[in-house]
Amino acid sequence: MKPDIFLNRIVFRLIAPMLYGSVVYILILLIFDSLTWLKENFFSQEIFVTIALCYIQFEAIRAINLLIGKIMTRQNRHTWHIILQFGAGFLLSILIVSLGLWFYFRFVVGFTSFRTELITFNAMFLLTSLLYNLIHLSLFFLDKKNEVKINAETLLRKNLEADLESFKNEVNPGLLFDSFESLIGLIHRSKKEADEFIGHLSAFYRYCLHNRNNDLVPLREELKLVDSLLYILNTRYSGQINLVQNISKKQSEKLLIPCALLSLLEIACRTSIIDQHQGLTIDVSLNDDYLQIKHPLNKRLGPGHDYSNRLERMKTSYLYFSDLPFEYIEEDGMQLIKIPLLKMVLEECHKFTD
Repeated sequence: MKPDIFLNRIVFRLIAPMLYGSVVYILILLIFDSLTWLKENFFSQEIFVTIALCYIQFEAIRAINLLIGKIMTRQNRHTWHIILQFGAGFLLSILIVSLGLWFYFRFVVGFTSFRTELITFNAMFLLTSLLYNLIHLSLFFLDKKNEVKINAETLLRKNLEADLESFKNEVNPGLLFDSFESLIGLIHRSKKEADEFIGHLSAFYRYCLHNRNNDLVPLREELKLVDSLLYILNTRYSGQINLVQNISKKQSEKLLIPCALLSLLEIACRTSIIDQHQGLTIDVSLNDDYLQIKHPLNKRLGPGHDYSNRLERMKTSYLYFSDLPFEYIEEDGMQLIKIPLLKMVLEECHKFTD
């Protein structure tokens, strides 16, 4: 957007000089204490001369500002550009007013002495030049300020998009390698169980790959894959992982980022102590605009895999869609994760999954 786009509009260029010229004419009459003549002289030659001078001055200053803007770089606009713009505007105003009045009084009215009028008109039109350039510079600096804000927002949006893509495109090699180890054990134990395990594993990763180009998916799509994920994890943890969820069909139409629920369930399992004597029960519920994942806090003693970067990417990814915060709370021996959900009409939900 050009900083002086408003001054360049044809409506402004046609109407502003006419209105401003009328105001200048009234002010000049006040200066000469001739306001009583206003009614009978308002449509006299003088007001048309004043308006004509305004038209010429506005167009001349506009043209010189455009020319200076092309010559001077944007970096110099805060120093020499401003001085040159105001100086050129003043000189143009004096030249236009002096030549205009000389022509009018000499050849139209027939006066040879008009020194007082010349000083008065020049003073008024110098003020006009000052006001015009102040408006021009105000628009320029306002545009610069808006440009900085827009660039900052654009950079933030690009960073959020990058985090979103990074999170969605994550292959999750840790789960994949653990699944291969479980599969090797199943192959030696039971071919039927191995085939079933492969079916759940392929369904899980097929879902992840299918939705890597979608921004949002309905919650119901994630819930369909929860059983496959739990089957994969329970194969490794001897069936000690239980999920409790009571979400209605209507509630499951709300939206979330693909693999968000699945990733959080996996992280909860892989960071907790789970064995044949101590299981893990995860409660999944909806509370207002949040999906809540709650489970006992029983962290593994070893360092294990660090999921902090993954959680941080998920957190910043949600900033791209919602102002609601992604919350990760530890209190009273429980881990509570709150994911903001988005609402959208059903037709738009289908658009994300088609």
